[in-house]
Amino acid sequence: EVLGMPSDASRQSSKVANNTAKLHLDQLFTFPVQHPDQAILVLILKDDDMPGSGMDVSIGYRAIPLADLVEGQFKMQFYDLKGRPSHAWVKVSFEWGPETLVA
Repeated sequence: EVLGMPSDASRQSSKVANNTAKLHLDQLFTFPVQHPDQAILVLILKDDDMPGSGMDVSIGYRAIPLADLVEGQFKMQFYDLKGRPSHAWVKVSFEWGPETLVA
């Protein structure tokens, strides 16, 4: 999800991976962005089959100002809802196109 100016606000979701201890998604998301200096990329990791929950449970999140993003591949630590480092992390890559973030 990209937050910021209304023209930049955009949300995309990955496919669901069922019953896996290690999530592997090989998906490309493109976010058109006109004001990267005022936008934030928010990554949210959810578990929709957490035992006993009956709902999507947030495992962690990561919020990054687009102005701070550089192209490349990274291992990103996620944080719990209280802002503490969680056990979750993801490998991601970022690249910039004309007025677009590709994540």
